[in-house]
Parts: sequence; structure tokens; C-alpha cells
Amino acid sequence: MATQWESLDQDPRHDVWESWPGAVLLDDEIKYYSTRADYPLISPFNENNLKPARYQLTLGPEARLGGQRVRIDHKNPLVIPPHQVAIVRTQEELNIPRFLVGRWNLKVDMVYRGLLWVGALQVDPGWVGYLPCPLYNLSNDIVEIKAGETLFTIDFVRTTRFARVKNRRYPDRTPEPTINPPINSFDQYNLRSGPYEALRDLEGLTDFRNFAITLFAVMFTAIAAVVTALAVLIVRPVAPDNGQLLGGWPLTALGIATFALVLSIFSIGFQVFSRFSIRYRRR
Repeated sequence: MATQWESLDQDPRHDVWESWPGAVLLDDEIKYYSTRADYPLISPFNENNLKPARYQLTLGPEARLGGQRVRIDHKNPLVIPPHQVAIVRTQEELNIPRFLVGRWNLKVDMVYRGLLWVGALQVDPGWVGYLPCPLYNLSNDIVEIKAGETLFTIDFVRTTRFARVKNRRYPDRTPEPTINPPINSFDQYNLRSGPYEALRDLEGLTDFRNFAITLFAVMFTAIAAVVTALAVLIVRPVAPDNGQLLGGWPLTALGIATFALVLSIFSIGFQVFSRFSIRYRRR
């Protein structure tokens, strides 16, 4: 990989310009440029990721999630919660010749897993380094991406002939930037997902509501227990002289108080079970 912002200016095979301008590179051409010793198109190059007219790029070793750096390796995959945004980078570094453009996007299977790609479609001629971009998890499920898993796909198209005397060179800046700046430089504003933050606030309100309901249930249960105890003492369903049960209203009142107590206890149990089941599903 080049140590400065330099790329091939002209294709060493001059005859290709007679028939190939504007053409999409097939696998043999991608391999040809990627295995060059001076300015390799893709580094590291893995022929297993080479397709008929494109190449599959893999997830790099770090990302930004919720404004924090996340390390990615074989023991620590990238985990994107629902409606959260992550800034990721490719494992591979590219050195785009000045007579090619790259066009990259998410793999189709990643789209069906709920990821939304919000990067720039075109990689300009002369770009050197890895490719960063934000990913948005549009689904209601956690998306987990393993280290080195193929994530993006890129193809390459020939441009018109490049000439230093009349064409702009990338980058058109002075002084020339550093190759592969740290990924936090692409997250200067601590990018966060608005829907994710809103849902988290809503979950906080839901937790408070559940706590309040549980608290009221406990209070009513305590009141029901007191009322039941008073009913037993006042109504006295058993005659004190002969120990026989009294009928009619005393037993009815005692039954209603007992039912209220049992119902309150059931309400508390249901609330506790609901809270624990929701927390378990979020894990």
C-alpha cells in the first residue's frame, strides 16, 4: 500500500483505451490491479471475496456506536441495537487509480437484515485508504456483524483518459491529508440516532409507569389485607358460643374482602412477571 496520496495515473496497457472506456471491470481485471506491487487496488486482497464483476469488502477492526469507540474482533462482534446508528470502516484499504471510479454499497443480504447504508456511492479516482460510512439498523431486532464478515460490495468503472495537465487530482487540498485518519475523525458530532434516543426515553417513561402501577398495587394489597383482617375481627363469621359458621351477610362480606386480597396479590405478581419478561426480551 502506498505511503502517500499517490495512485496510477495511466494504465500500463495503452491498448485497452481503444475498447474499454466506461466499462465495468470483471474479476480478472480487479485481480490484475489488486495484485500489483506498487499501487494495489485492494489490500489485503482475498480471492475468495472476488465475484464476477465486483469485490466484497469486510468489516474492519473498529466502529463508533453512540459516540463511543467499539473494538471488533473474533471475540467481540459489532452489535447494533434496533434503530441505532454505527459508523463502521472496511478492513481493506483501497488505492483507486486515476482512471477508475469505485461504486460501493451494502450487500443485499445485509439490507434484508434491516441495515440501511448512508454512505457515498462513488469512490473518486485517486482515493487511498479504508472506506468509512454510517450504518442504520432500521429493524426491531439486534443486528450482529462478526469481525471479517463480508459487509459491502464494490465494483469499478473506467473513466475517460486522465491527464495531469487538465484533470483534477484527488485530493484537491493542501497540505495533503493523512491516509486512514482515525475513525473518530468521521464522528466529530457524536452521531446518534434520533429514533433510538426517543425510544429509549419512551422506555424510561414506560419503566416509571410500570413502577408506579406496581407501587399502587402493593398499596392496595396492603389496604385489602387490613380490610380483610378488620372484617374477620368485626364480622366474626364463627359464633363465639358454639363455634358454628354464621350465614348470610357476614360470610358474604368476608368472602368479598378475601377475594379482594387474593386479586391484589395476583396483580402484584403479574406486574413483577411482566417487568422481568420485558427485560429478558431486551437482552
